[in-house]
Amino acid sequence: RPDIVWFGDELNIKTMNEACESSSQADLFISIGTSGEVWPAAGIPEYAKENGARMIEINPEVSTTSHLYDEHIRKPSSEALLDLFVNS
Repeated sequence: RPDIVWFGDELNIKTMNEACESSSQADLFISIGTSGEVWPAAGIPEYAKENGARMIEINPEVSTTSHLYDEHIRKPSSEALLDLFVNS
């Protein structure tokens, strides 16, 4: 089984706490292809935003958390990541 959380699975509390802590210390937060609607994970970007992190959303669609981001890249992740990390 892959190390992911399927719908209906319970989140690992330790992993969730580590994600919140890391986000609260981040200088850069990149969200890739999420609707921003599944809680509690949808709240993680708030920690980075509160810390003053540069916020980048990679998503072809507007999400429910798009308002949190400083920059929006409206492309599929396969193209956007190449633009950010390979073609720059």
